[in-house]
Amino acid sequence: MRAAQYYLHIAVPAALSRRVSAIGRRYGSDARSAPHITLVIPRRLGKGRRERDLVRALRAAIGRLEAFPIGYTGVSYFGDRDFIYVPVDRTRALVRCQRACARAVAGRLDPGDRHVPFSHPHITLAGRLAPERAGAAWQALCRRRFAGRFICREVLLWRMRAGEARWRLVSRLPLARPRATRPGRPSGAGG
Repeated sequence: MRAAQYYLHIAVPAALSRRVSAIGRRYGSDARSAPHITLVIPRRLGKGRRERDLVRALRAAIGRLEAFPIGYTGVSYFGDRDFIYVPVDRTRALVRCQRACARAVAGRLDPGDRHVPFSHPHITLAGRLAPERAGAAWQALCRRRFAGRFICREVLLWRMRAGEARWRLVSRLPLARPRATRPGRPSGAGG
């Protein structure tokens, strides 16, 4: 029996999720999970590894990070416009979060045969579009306005077992609350 696959993502706010989901349905996008920002692509649990150890490692790594803002703006595409997305600001905090997740899964999830660098964080609007639909979808979506910010307070771990068609939530992994700064002292000041 093949091992389950796992991946990590940041969910987007409900209103944005509804908007993005409606767009995906309209253009025939192949979505198996709600709109999100991927941190670790789907990978199989390593031989002899257990899910609870994966969750424990992720909880420890992510729990050390503070909640942080995520900004997004614009519309772009990969490939032959068959994958249309909203770019997400590649901030230090977002990269730090992704790297913490990658370190926590190293040795627990198999590296897999494909590696997607974290150079273009994004929210997929429409993916895996049929070639005959991609051009029209791009023409319609490139004029839309997508811009906003939200606070990332948790990372979600998802699992899909062999034979399943949808991802199932395994664990909500909360980030630490931001430390309050002392009055009259800028955030991050040494002391």
